[in-house]
Amino acid sequence: ARRPRGDDLAYGALREVSSAHARGVQFDEQCLIQLERADRFCDKTFDAGLVDGPGIIVGRKGSVGEVVYSSDRFWPIDTTYYVKNRGDLDWRFLFHLLGASGLTKLNSHSAVPGLNRADAYSIPVRVPPRSTQVDIARVLDCLSSAVELEKRVLRAAEDLVNATISASFGSGLNGGAVQETSIGPIPVGWELRTVSELCEIWSGGRPRKS
Repeated sequence: ARRPRGDDLAYGALREVSSAHARGVQFDEQCLIQLERADRFCDKTFDAGLVDGPGIIVGRKGSVGEVVYSSDRFWPIDTTYYVKNRGDLDWRFLFHLLGASGLTKLNSHSAVPGLNRADAYSIPVRVPPRSTQVDIARVLDCLSSAVELEKRVLRAAEDLVNATISASFGSGLNGGAVQETSIGPIPVGWELRTVSELCEIWSGGRPRKS
């Protein structure tokens, strides 16, 4: 079975914890949120952020349903929505809730990906009391930080592997004397060969039916 990713675990925790003391509603019920299109700003120029933070930007075209949080004033571009928090929800809770609501799967245009507001509004969600929202957001923020740290460690490990491979085939593991060749320096005692001299590459085939 696939090992659960950190963000899978985080959003799984959101669903489990929020269901304990939550009422089931849809985003458009009781005006919880409003998705505002940002293209009305596209013919204007500004020297400051257009929307006060904290706030949430949702991909409308291209990166459909991707959710980004901003703690400061921000500039939503014309291919996004920005969220108006009508239900006085905790902003960090709302960010995680939108991220766990499957917005990226709501592609309403086959040629150019697009997110329809009506589809987003119809998603059923669980909304706990505000104090529980704050607790959930705090837990998920900690998990998200751990996930990001894990990703940075993995990227650093990949860089180390690539650097080791490059060094190994360039100067050898011991860093000894090298000799110049037509493809660059190689350790003394090594030789240049072609792949065909070392192995044969065969194409795969379809198994016969019995």
